[in-house]
Order: sequence, then structure tokens, then C-alpha cells
Amino acid sequence: MTPALLAACALVLLASAGAHLRRPRALASGMAAHGVLPAGVRTPLAWLVMATEAVLGVVGLVAALVGPRWLAALAGAAMAVLFGLMAAYVHVAHRRSAGAVPCACGIGEAPLGPWVTLRAALLAGLAAVAAGVAAFSSGAWGFAGRPWDELVVLACAAVTLAVSTALLPVARATPTGLTLVTRGGVR
Repeated sequence: MTPALLAACALVLLASAGAHLRRPRALASGMAAHGVLPAGVRTPLAWLVMATEAVLGVVGLVAALVGPRWLAALAGAAMAVLFGLMAAYVHVAHRRSAGAVPCACGIGEAPLGPWVTLRAALLAGLAAVAAGVAAFSSGAWGFAGRPWDELVVLACAAVTLAVSTALLPVARATPTGLTLVTRGGVR
């Protein structure tokens, strides 16, 4: 199951990179709204983050699908560091923000808050587990060479984990004016 963890992290990075590349100025604008980084580093750092997300996403997905084990360990460790840095950054940005500031995460846009930090920390943990298992265990790695039924389970687990983790902050941010309808009527 560990390749599914690595694949989930890679899918989140690829989704984020894709969203950032569709709107390349949004990340730098979000960083400006966060008020953590000096103006001169926001745009170059935004491009570096987008490139890192894309490269690590592709490498992580390849490593999850076909290995080799050393590549999976390296990709997982790099993802763990990137997600860890993201967790630290969004935590600081949230503490400094004076209101509802968008996270500028690219996926599952939500205001900065503890759920955005938790998402990044959770992804760092998942990537670290995948890296550790890849580095210190023996046996087959990756999706390749597994029976069809295992491939389906691994793929479903990776996609489900990626989507649920990526959308965690959005799921926790209840919009104002939302009406919940129960079987008995509106509450």
C-alpha cells in the first residue's frame, strides 16, 4: 500500500502545479497577501515552487508506479521536505494574517487556517512514511508487476487519499449563508 501514499502525494503536487501553471500570477499574489516574504522574492519563489511541484510530482508518480526503490525513497523524502516547508510557511502566514486571506495553494482554495497547515503536515507525514518504507524495506515496490486486483486497489486508494487530503481545507471551510437541508426540513 505504501506506493499508494507516494502516488497520492505526487497527484496532489501535480494538481497544484497544474493549477498554478494555469494562473501563474496567483501564487505570487497570494504570497503578497500573506505578508511573510519580501516583495523581491515572491515571483521567483513562486516559479520555483511551481517547477518543484511539477518535477517532484512527475518523479514521485513514476517512482510509485514502477520504482526503483531508491527513487521512491528520494522522491518521498523530497516531498516530505517540500510539504513540511509548506506547512511551516502557511502556519506563519496564518498567524500574521489579519483576516480571511486565501491560501493560494492552487487546489482546494480556502482561507489560511489550521486546516491548510494540517493538510501540508499530513502530506509531509505521508511522504515521509513512503520514503521510509521505500528506503528500509525489501521486496517488490511500486504498482508494476502486481496482480490486476491489487493495481485497482492501489490506484483507488491513491486517488481517494489525494482528493480527500487536497480538499480537506475546503471541506472544513463552511461558506456563510449555507443552508443545510435535513430529512425533516431546513435547519
